Amino acid sequence: MNMQRLVWVVVLAGGAVSFGFNGHVATEGPVRITIGEIETAGEFDKSTDVNVVVANSGAEAFKVRLEMVGLVDEWYAVGVTEKEIALDAKEARTVTFRIACRRGGLNALYPVHINAQFKHAGKDHKVHCVRVFESDFRKAATTSATSSKMPVNIVPARGVLSLVSLKTHRVLWRFFDQPQVRMPVGWKGTDGRSGTSFSVGTVYRGTGKDAITMHPAWRGRSGTIVAEYLLKLPTTKKIEFHFANAIRDHSAEEPGSDGVTFRVWIGEEKLFERHTDSKKWIDGKVDLSGFAGRQITLRLESHPGPKKNTTCDSSYWGAPVIIAGAPDRPVTESQRRQLRQRARRAVQTAKAGPKEIVFTLDGDNIAAVIPGKNGLADAAIAFGKGDRVVVFDGMDISILGRRLASEPAQIVLDDVRINRNLSGQFTIIHTLTLDDESFDLTATLYKDAAGLRIRFDCPKRITDLALARADCKAGRVYYGHGYCIEEPKAFRAGFGGHNLSTSHVGFDFENGVSLLTATDNPPDRLQVDPDRRVYALHTHLNATLTFVPGVNGAFDCAVKYQDLFDKK
Repeated sequence: MNMQRLVWVVVLAGGAVSFGFNGHVATEGPVRITIGEIETAGEFDKSTDVNVVVANSGAEAFKVRLEMVGLVDEWYAVGVTEKEIALDAKEARTVTFRIACRRGGLNALYPVHINAQFKHAGKDHKVHCVRVFESDFRKAATTSATSSKMPVNIVPARGVLSLVSLKTHRVLWRFFDQPQVRMPVGWKGTDGRSGTSFSVGTVYRGTGKDAITMHPAWRGRSGTIVAEYLLKLPTTKKIEFHFANAIRDHSAEEPGSDGVTFRVWIGEEKLFERHTDSKKWIDGKVDLSGFAGRQITLRLESHPGPKKNTTCDSSYWGAPVIIAGAPDRPVTESQRRQLRQRARRAVQTAKAGPKEIVFTLDGDNIAAVIPGKNGLADAAIAFGKGDRVVVFDGMDISILGRRLASEPAQIVLDDVRINRNLSGQFTIIHTLTLDDESFDLTATLYKDAAGLRIRFDCPKRITDLALARADCKAGRVYYGHGYCIEEPKAFRAGFGGHNLSTSHVGFDFENGVSLLTATDNPPDRLQVDPDRRVYALHTHLNATLTFVPGVNGAFDCAVKYQDLFDKK
């Protein structure tokens, strides 16, 4: 890789910062809403009270409707989320809601919001307040980690349960001439005595998948490893376990693996077995419909094979998910080609066809978005001018670690709606179901001078957000403290002051179009992989992404972005 210096424009502003927050108290007309202090949560699935005091300082009686909203991550409401009360003149009343947190919640500060509506003096009024409270599950996590009791994971009646997202597994290992060893519930890492290892993360075997990585016992003698999960299956007629298998690469100095035997068990019943040394994903599927309505123990085994040779036997279970009901069908390659063609044509003609979104940006550059069956997740998003066009295969979007429009699907997509308002903004509303709970992911698209802005809003935590792969390579990548990499190889730059020090990056694509990508949230990383045509700035949470295209190089895009840069 050739590296050159450049001045990659960064605007910084300083100023005094003062901290103070009283958003838990709000007043509108005669009504004062106060969310009381919330005790620190320390146990999973234990109900916590949210006390709301509603006071009427006026001389008239009226009704107030309260709604509790804004819970994120694994927090959920216990009981009702809406209540209506009647307030007499000069009266104050306390209303109690309840919340709890599923296993997987973080030790963090969390919000709970209260919206109130009432009619007074012939006018409708609204008031909103928010209380920030603390959770500390370290004691609960320690108790869980040393416990031999496995929690039950509920598979939704319609939808997907991803094993990668669970922290309720148990690892069992044994040497072939020794008794089985049970590790604590939720254990990850490497066992010093046996070399047995278990971890989760993204693994690339041709394509990237969230995966479980396991290595059987090998230190001193060979053995095997099993990961088990306690599941309560719904009564849904069709239930399937989908996954993919592969093993790791080995270096020229290492002897290659003779393969790993992958097995799926329900209790002591073996339902699947495959021995492979493939370095590319091989899909697998097990029908669990016969166990509908039952509580089962699902076991995944990585065995070194008939020769019991554990050399280089790091093995992968890619995208392991339980799917209840008919799985969503992904966009086919033929459909994807058609979307790309429509997006390219929209840029070339600067015209939008049915269900197409086209913006003419300042400088006559064009941004076109052709939503797919999964909305933005498998859309065609194109930038350019005339015949100089780059097209991206939509957005990589993950919510609570589950990726939208993945294969197999990890989130149920119920509906996609596209609306346009009078100011020319478009909203793409994705109605989703996760763990039998329905919610909306809303993307708002609008022109801002030379840029296209896409704002994402979701009541659940967005854990990943980035452009998906492009249809061509970039000859130059610009980022951080003035870095320009020509003809880059694959690399990943994590966010930080000495590496990816900016929240905007630039690319010069080989067909003459350039693109600046920016996020208002701090980015997580810049991912570049020319072989996969990935040029993605990743972020998370509710965020606004900005895209500034051009045909005069990335520096020209950066100059145009200066007027859009609003960070303090």
